[in-house]
Amino acid sequence: MADAPHIELQIRNLLLSRYSPREVLEQLIPRLYTEALSTEDRRTIFMFAWNAGAFSQIGEHLPELFRLRRLVPWSFFLEFLARAKLKPDEFVIEAIIKGARRQNEVSDLVLSRSYDNVIPLLLEFRREVQRIQQEKRAALRKNLLDKLAFFRNENMADEEKRLIELLHKMYPKDGEISRLRTEFQERWARHVVSKHSSPSERSLDWTLTDLDVDLGKPLEAAFTELKNILSHRPEFRYEFAVAFAMMDLQDFSLQLLDVGAPDLACDWLKADSLLHSHRHIECLDHLSGLEIRYGSDPDTAFAITYYRAQALWGLKQPSRAMELLQSILAIRPNYRSAASLIKEWSGGMAP
Repeated sequence: MADAPHIELQIRNLLLSRYSPREVLEQLIPRLYTEALSTEDRRTIFMFAWNAGAFSQIGEHLPELFRLRRLVPWSFFLEFLARAKLKPDEFVIEAIIKGARRQNEVSDLVLSRSYDNVIPLLLEFRREVQRIQQEKRAALRKNLLDKLAFFRNENMADEEKRLIELLHKMYPKDGEISRLRTEFQERWARHVVSKHSSPSERSLDWTLTDLDVDLGKPLEAAFTELKNILSHRPEFRYEFAVAFAMMDLQDFSLQLLDVGAPDLACDWLKADSLLHSHRHIECLDHLSGLEIRYGSDPDTAFAITYYRAQALWGLKQPSRAMELLQSILAIRPNYRSAASLIKEWSGGMAP
């Protein structure tokens, strides 16, 4: 039996070969007698018998399976008894509970609810199983959050990103995890933006003024093809927008960012691209939208003020721009980006 096919695959092949459910069970039941058959495969066979309405066919083998000490899913056993309208006596109930405990299968036994009124212990067992499962889930959640904190403290951004997305999928309605995910997205967006928008980089001229017509046409064609690809794979929109922004092709970056639903990372990158494109009025309008969507978070509010100051500086409103940066430092003296800009705008004098 070592080379026997996987149970689900065997069922599929037999059904495709036009075997009836009863004929399929005739092929499967001998495998219940083998010691090597896994618990999951046993459950699969019993589940197939149950769904096929052939519970009596497999029920005939239960006494022999018990005699040979082959594992029988206890929940299905109880359901078979209930379907046959049999009421177990105290001796049978005691044997069922003892067998489930001995095989460490109480968690399977309590899946059946047909005899809750006959076997009161099932209710107690079910509560205990639920308590243990809740403790395991809580321990798993705590372990993953501890690992997330470690990644954050060690600045392992890529690992933190993967884990926070996994946590969000595992616990989609968990408020704390949603908050941590939002905080990470903001830090990630600011990290990406800061990598190509520091004061030293702003002093460099990255414009592609030497981009001639011959190179521009294929670039436009490539961008059009890229937009077609992103229409099917929008999850890559942000990465490509960052790439264009890093090449100072802000118009291309902005076009990508305007495609699809807004999200935090794209919103921040759009603000940065508008600023670098010297589209300061559009940037201010965009920041007003960010304030409405994300302004309730203090870190985001400070970041919006920081960007607004730069846009106002670009619009030749230096006093208002400096006033905004100083308002940030009045509350957060360690906000280094604001301090650096004030120093730069003041001609090298510290604020």
